[in-house]
Amino acid sequence: MRITKEEILKLGQISMIDISEEEIPVLMERIEGLLNYASCLKELIKEVTDASLPHVVNVSREDIIKATDTAPLLKLAPQSESNYYVVPMVLKAD
Repeated sequence: MRITKEEILKLGQISMIDISEEEIPVLMERIEGLLNYASCLKELIKEVTDASLPHVVNVSREDIIKATDTAPLLKLAPQSESNYYVVPMVLKAD
């Protein structure tokens, strides 16, 4: 599968990553490799039938609710507020 320079730049924009002109050919090659690998996996999955897979059974259990004291964990946090951890903002909108 071929990927274009425009698609690389769009991926960079969506991911909020600056991509230089020198990085574009390298990224194109790597992403094409990943897409080809995914395509091969897709073909293999088509070849495998449900009959050839071992019988798998989903096991479920009832959820058990247990009261937990959060105070010891909140004491370990650098900063907490109203039973929640306070963390710095990681994403910024430009």
